Amino acid sequence: MKDLNYQLIQNKGLLILLSLAVGALSACGPNSQNENQPKDSRESITQGKTVKSNSDLGKSVVAVVSDLSTGQALCTGSILSHNLILTAAHCVDQNPIKVHIVFANNVKQAHEEHIRTVTGIYQNPYWKRPNTVKQGDLAILQFEGELPAGFTPVQLVNKDYKVEEGDSVLFMGYGVTNGTSHAGAGLLRMTKTTVLGMQSPTEVITNGRETSVCFGDSGGPAFVYVKNNFIQWGVASSVLNQTCNEASIHTAVMEYDSWIRTAIQKYSKTPSYPKKKTEVPRPPSGSNEGHHKR
Repeated sequence: MKDLNYQLIQNKGLLILLSLAVGALSACGPNSQNENQPKDSRESITQGKTVKSNSDLGKSVVAVVSDLSTGQALCTGSILSHNLILTAAHCVDQNPIKVHIVFANNVKQAHEEHIRTVTGIYQNPYWKRPNTVKQGDLAILQFEGELPAGFTPVQLVNKDYKVEEGDSVLFMGYGVTNGTSHAGAGLLRMTKTTVLGMQSPTEVITNGRETSVCFGDSGGPAFVYVKNNFIQWGVASSVLNQTCNEASIHTAVMEYDSWIRTAIQKYSKTPSYPKKKTEVPRPPSGSNEGHHKR
């Protein structure tokens, strides 16, 4: 695949990472290289680290690449079932010609058998609806074919789960490593930070001063650690400044529990949504491209 030259496009506060020099996804192969990729794994997501290829949690996270009339846009998503992906609604707002799901830690070195074509896009009905409390920055993507070997759905928190100030959370995404230079997109990375509070009844704001999600991490999962498992509670939605070093906002999936479950039952060929639990204990308190800025 050709090296990608990225720029940001802003529209009513939304920022999406767009590639101007684009090669077809089918041109990606094991010998593809990107000389601009960061050599220091500490420079990531920002100030996170590269996810190893044998990471179990990483096998539930995917890249979402949209073909636009002007190039390609990059976002992140998580696996809901054998043919459904959860991402941010604003990731598919640009009237994409085609959308691909890439099941690989490195988008630019993905084998063709690890790429799927999206056949259905379902944005949350609250997205862009005026005068509503819910922001609804969620979308479910249906793709043709099955999951590649080794990939599995995430587990989502139940509808009663609450994220609280000081909670330690983990992010994963394919976004840039630097909000100023916009370099390093296309590698799956992760980082940890803490919850600052609620931005709205359906949105959680997290600390981004030391490490954060950034452009291209939109739609990526936010996890909490519960009973020796990472469980997804959020979807990356936005950052508060273009340098990605202040705070980030995530959509709380538990506030859309009914919509997600209904979509899985309707569109999944083999539903694999985790069973509801009667109680989820609080995690310990403690210590991120298509992202948009408020």
